[in-house]
Amino acid sequence: MRDIPKFTKMIINDYFVLITFLGGVASLGLSLGTYVAGDFLTEGIYIVCGALFFFILCLWKIIYIRNIFSVGIEQKAEVTKVYFYRSRGTIMVHYSMNGATFSSSTVVVRNRLSTKIEKGMSIIILVHPQKEKRFVIPHIYQ
Repeated sequence: MRDIPKFTKMIINDYFVLITFLGGVASLGLSLGTYVAGDFLTEGIYIVCGALFFFILCLWKIIYIRNIFSVGIEQKAEVTKVYFYRSRGTIMVHYSMNGATFSSSTVVVRNRLSTKIEKGMSIIILVHPQKEKRFVIPHIYQ
């Protein structure tokens, strides 16, 4: 069994988890501001609902990553495209599984682990056994 990455590693390395978590925290901060201002019942409730929405999306992605680490099958993949813009990056890979070939991409946070991945490299990915387009790059969660 593989080590499932810690929550902090998922926030630091997965762009979707980072953005949804920060969106939830910012929404909670705004709702606290409406509470202090006395407008909580008129405006703050909507902001709290927004925070819950962000946290549910964050939780969904965390469960997604944990699931692939639990049941995923290791596959060799070739990196076909690496693109970084500001704090995020897109990594596209090409791999074969169950007699079919797939091209899929993932969005990551730009950091020292993700910037080591270059076009043309051969890397190990974890692929969901039933949904072959779903994968994670375990290297970036170390």
